Amino acid sequence: MVDAWNDTGIGQIMVERVDSEAIENYGVADLGTQASEPFKSVPIKGLVEKPSPEEAPSNLAVLGRYILPSGVLGLLETTVAGVGDEIQLTDALDELLKVEGLNAFETDAGVFDCGHKRGFLSANLAVGMRDPQTKLTIKALIEKNGLVGFDNGSYRVLEISYGNNRV
Repeated sequence: MVDAWNDTGIGQIMVERVDSEAIENYGVADLGTQASEPFKSVPIKGLVEKPSPEEAPSNLAVLGRYILPSGVLGLLETTVAGVGDEIQLTDALDELLKVEGLNAFETDAGVFDCGHKRGFLSANLAVGMRDPQTKLTIKALIEKNGLVGFDNGSYRVLEISYGNNRV
C-alpha cells in the first residue's frame, strides 16, 4: 500500500472482499467498471456507507486502513457533523475523492473486525497462536473445556460447552 502511495501520490484506502450478508456493516468502495485484485491500486468512483446488500456497488469493504494526503485534515476541519452528530471521516473522504481522487488497495491478508466479539477474539487467538508458549496455553484451554480432542491421530471438534450447557 505504501508503494502504491509512493507511485501515485493518491490517497489509498485498504479494502477487502466480504460476503453480501456482512456488507451492511462496512463502508463500501464503488470502482465502477474497474476490476480489483489483491495488492493493486484502483481508482475509486465513490464510497457508500453501510449499504444494504442490494444497494452495495461492490463487495469491497473499507477496512479502516488509510494512507491519506495531509489535505484531508483541512477537509475534516470544514466537515459538518453528520451521523451521530459527529464529524465523519467518510464525509471528508467523499470530498477528498472529488478534489484529489482516492484509490482502493485490495488485500487478501487475514483481517479481523475487532468491532465485534468474534473478530476481537479471533484476532487475539491468531496472534496468540504465533507464540509457542501461548499456543500451548490456548490448546490446553480448548482441551480442558472439551472443545476438541485427539481422535484417530488428529484433532477434531468433540463438543462445545458453556457452563452446564453442552452442544
